[in-house]
Amino acid sequence: VSTPELENTHWKLVRLGDQPMLVSAGRPEIHVRLVREGRKVQGFAGCNRLVGGYELGGQDLRFVGLAMTRMACPEGMEQEQAFLKALEATARWNILSKHLELYGSSGELLARFESRYME
Repeated sequence: VSTPELENTHWKLVRLGDQPMLVSAGRPEIHVRLVREGRKVQGFAGCNRLVGGYELGGQDLRFVGLAMTRMACPEGMEQEQAFLKALEATARWNILSKHLELYGSSGELLARFESRYME
């Protein structure tokens, strides 16, 4: 089994901090994709679409200029804000098997993703 690449892979969120992610039936999964060309990040945060950029240097990773659409949803807004804060706090990354882990500047695990497919 090949290890997915950080860039150009669809990453589905499976843990946010120490909480496993549960997606309601009929709702899209929370995910990100780091697009190598132009260093853009695209994704879905649970209610709103997410766009922005990223800076990458070895294992260092920072998300910059993050913006979201402004839809209000009846549920999941707190989780969406926590996800956005985790991305904004990201300092480092690591891929273990088919999982991407994002870490804060103190080494704390902020989020864990699972690769869905590679392009």
